[in-house]
Amino acid sequence: MDIGKRVIEFDWLEALSIYLVCSIHYPVFSSTSIGSQIWHFFALTAVPVFFAVHGALLLRKKFDFKKHLNRLVKTVKYLVLFKFVIYCLFVLFGFMDPIPTASGFLNYFITCSDSSGFPVEHTWFIYALISIYFVFPVIALAFQQNKQVVTAIGLTFLLTLMCGNALDMLQIILFESVKYSFMNAISFVNPFGIWSFYLCIFICGPCIFDNLKQYIGRRHVALAIFAIFSGITLLMVEYYALYGTYCWTGQVLPDQYVQFGVAMEFFGLVVLINNICPAFEGARIVSIIQAFSENTLFIFYLHMPVLWLLNYCISWKHGFIFSLMRAAVVFIGIAIVGVACKRLFNNNLSKKLSV
Repeated sequence: MDIGKRVIEFDWLEALSIYLVCSIHYPVFSSTSIGSQIWHFFALTAVPVFFAVHGALLLRKKFDFKKHLNRLVKTVKYLVLFKFVIYCLFVLFGFMDPIPTASGFLNYFITCSDSSGFPVEHTWFIYALISIYFVFPVIALAFQQNKQVVTAIGLTFLLTLMCGNALDMLQIILFESVKYSFMNAISFVNPFGIWSFYLCIFICGPCIFDNLKQYIGRRHVALAIFAIFSGITLLMVEYYALYGTYCWTGQVLPDQYVQFGVAMEFFGLVVLINNICPAFEGARIVSIIQAFSENTLFIFYLHMPVLWLLNYCISWKHGFIFSLMRAAVVFIGIAIVGVACKRLFNNNLSKKLSV
């Protein structure tokens, strides 16, 4: 369903996904909660959703190098600005100590592997996006020439990565260690390493959404729900095999997004959203979902510092429901600030923060 130039299904997917992201960062889940672990596995669908939607939106457009360069520069600029502001504020108010070495300070800004305790770990997503932007001109031009071949290559490599990760996990379950790492081998032979998984999802985005939009009807809703529960079940079985429990422990599966279970959840979620959207065509509901979607990046950047401060300043009761409620407060609160800023700055801030 399109309204103007917007794809409402994408708005729903982005709004839901950014809430899922908020719900699993700095959680206050109970260590005896199975529901919390199930939710965590469901929330893993957020990352592939973002890359697939972004790929579907960009690869369907005619490539414009000037616009692309502006997008790349803008993304890098706001990433550095965000990390600089967080660093200054947290040091100024005594929440964090200054980074003592020049190399550490430099690593804080140019990598996503060393956050030095500052609540900026989530920016790995932006680094992955920037890496895709660097090769996007080649991908876009190749996609325009023969999108079937490019998509087939992306899908083949995507399946290869998931098979490689499954084989690594099987070794851990059987031998308690990885005798031969298929993921390392795959990462070694391509310059993107593990981030090639996100590149492949990005490339396959248009194909995924073009094919899944035909799955409409009650039996497809049932199929979607079955796929989501099957994906969660598979992930729970793997989790138990590795850690000996179904409960939340804070531990994650190796390469947790590169899982067949997550792929099944992703399929189910997209089909479910495609079927749900027509039932909520009211202008008010559509405008609310659109507002969340338009502020996705704003919420993404700010949710980690806000959650960190809430943990620092307020003693939240632990539990699955309390954690989801806290995430909802942060999600809605930041979105309201984003909408207010959009109106205050006549939409300029919203446009600048969009990718």
